[in-house]
Amino acid sequence: MLDEGTRAGAAGRDGDRREGGRRDGGRRDMRACAEVRHLLSRVAAAVGSGVPTAAVVPHVRGCDHCRAFVDELARVSCWLDALVPGPIRPPGEDQHGGARRALVEQLAARLARDLAAWARRDRARPLEQRRRDRARLRLLLVAEGLEARLPDRAGELVEGCDEVGAATPPFELLGLARELDPAGVDVALPYIQQLVRRGDVGRADREAERVLRWLG
Repeated sequence: MLDEGTRAGAAGRDGDRREGGRRDGGRRDMRACAEVRHLLSRVAAAVGSGVPTAAVVPHVRGCDHCRAFVDELARVSCWLDALVPGPIRPPGEDQHGGARRALVEQLAARLARDLAAWARRDRARPLEQRRRDRARLRLLLVAEGLEARLPDRAGELVEGCDEVGAATPPFELLGLARELDPAGVDVALPYIQQLVRRGDVGRADREAERVLRWLG
């Protein structure tokens, strides 16, 4: 989650409004904003990225929209930490950047990688971490009205032991992982390979086209 230093550093104003995220006379650099928000949501979901959080501070200081996103992300993160039961609606209307939706994507991606690890016959993350992420994801999905986003079968698997996951056919695991993280190339490619091995070349081609469209 976002610690106080990260939040204060990113949201702080020191009078030196740098250009981060702004170009051409104050217009926003949408690509830079998207990259910064992606990094911050990964930090909030405890995914990590290898990029120091301090690297985004200059951008956030110079971008009102991303600074508001940091504030909203911190509030939603605090709400998730408490795992408050109903009414399941976090504070605020999240008008400045989709913090809840960003966390949904990152938490779903984490669970997708657990399924993909089993498909490779590797070990997934510890059960306690998987259960916590599933609980956080379910709260966010209910808040967004997207309860169906987490397939029941995927939920059963990520809350089970490694032996159960490893005994599940790779094709099923990768299909569920793809539902959780449709933009994950590292999930999509082995899923496409499984389709080819099963002789479903037409479906594999359609899946490849879908991934390319998603990536833009």
